[in-house]
Amino acid sequence: IWSSSLVAALKNKKAVVCTNSGYTSKYLKDNYHVLLISPQSCSELVSAIERLASDAELRYRLGENAQAFVRDHLSVEKITKEIRRLIINTVQEWKRQEKTKVT
Repeated sequence: IWSSSLVAALKNKKAVVCTNSGYTSKYLKDNYHVLLISPQSCSELVSAIERLASDAELRYRLGENAQAFVRDHLSVEKITKEIRRLIINTVQEWKRQEKTKVT
């Protein structure tokens, strides 16, 4: 779902410009975690880069918020916990279906 380069940039407090499509715009907030632009919009890309180049406070704030997002939602511990939950639920559902077949 997440590109490793995007996660690495977010984790390392880099100000990021990305397109507002797919999971990116579903989870990352514009002007809070990243700057979101329309896909294939050169003018929006230029504008976003110019904003970042001229605004150190914006770069700092985006970087801090991006790192917090990775820590809170994409850490190894968080992902491991979610995978464990999915496996347990899958096994429980499988057992329930097997039990129904027997009766």
